[in-house]
Amino acid sequence: MTTPARYLSLFFLIVLAIAASGQTQTLNVTVSETTVTVTGVTPGEDVVLFSCSKRMFNGAIHVEPKGRIISDTDKDGVATLSESVPLRSVWIAIDQKSGAVGVGTPPELTPYVRPIADSLFRKDAEDQIAEFEKEIPRLILLLVRPGQGAWMIRGRDGDPSDRDNDVNGRLRLAFEDAKPVVDGKDKAPKHLKAGDVVACIDPGRLDIFLGQVTK
Repeated sequence: MTTPARYLSLFFLIVLAIAASGQTQTLNVTVSETTVTVTGVTPGEDVVLFSCSKRMFNGAIHVEPKGRIISDTDKDGVATLSESVPLRSVWIAIDQKSGAVGVGTPPELTPYVRPIADSLFRKDAEDQIAEFEKEIPRLILLLVRPGQGAWMIRGRDGDPSDRDNDVNGRLRLAFEDAKPVVDGKDKAPKHLKAGDVVACIDPGRLDIFLGQVTK
């Protein structure tokens, strides 16, 4: 069967966005009604699966971001999540070993995927990257340090998570405020370093932003 042109275009859009962010390796993420399958995984390693979904619940739109770990237990380079998948959902997979990244959605949804501009990473008095700042009212951010851990933070303009302490249409998130995806893991690092992967999802539009620290 010939792959439809719009899916080829989507694939190249995702590859270009990841390449522009400094991330050269990619995972393949396939989403169906009941599974999310990630291929290209480092054999035997874990994958951080970062998602956000929107669905109607009791007459209101329910937004649900999630971070979890799935594993390639049989060392064949494939990791799978089996559960009901909302039609309006986006999925980002990050290899815990290599830092390789992949994006997937249900076939009916075409995601907006863009690289994170370097200007959105803010340095502190120690001249190291400590915060992420963007003109957006809400954002879910995931930080993955390959081989060490994954942390997630859900930010809203003016909330305690917003380090500028103002309702101004800008959101400033400190990486050290993020919480471990797996309970009991180490506290989030204060500063980013080379190799760290940052993935963001706008919970309103389900837009995706990807970046990797290269130096």
